[in-house]
Amino acid sequence: MKKIIPVLLICIMAVLFSACGKEVVIEEHTWKLESAKSYKNPDEIIDVGDISLDFNDDAFVITDKTNDETYNGAYEEMYATEIENDYQVIVEGAMGHMELFEPDEETEDGKVRLRLTIDEYDLSFVIS
Repeated sequence: MKKIIPVLLICIMAVLFSACGKEVVIEEHTWKLESAKSYKNPDEIIDVGDISLDFNDDAFVITDKTNDETYNGAYEEMYATEIENDYQVIVEGAMGHMELFEPDEETEDGKVRLRLTIDEYDLSFVIS
């Protein structure tokens, strides 16, 4: 019995450490809009209201609960690196791109962010 306990502890620790480095899968979460900015008019103040983003296969839905509206989109992964994933998106006929930013030592709050750039806007979502 004394020989089995150390082996079990090593196995448990290996499972715990492997779970710590798990990559974020965007489809497994509901995302909440944290901020919106216009890069054509940086002084514009945009009220984000209650807006969420949900993924399903190669499609997504942006739900604006404040104004009772939904926007449908599609996405395709362009390439992936260790620190971010890039996607090409189409929302209601407008093309743009989306980037996933996982927390690292440069991120102060440790939040995973998903930035959607479409038309003249940058929309920043966080896991809700």
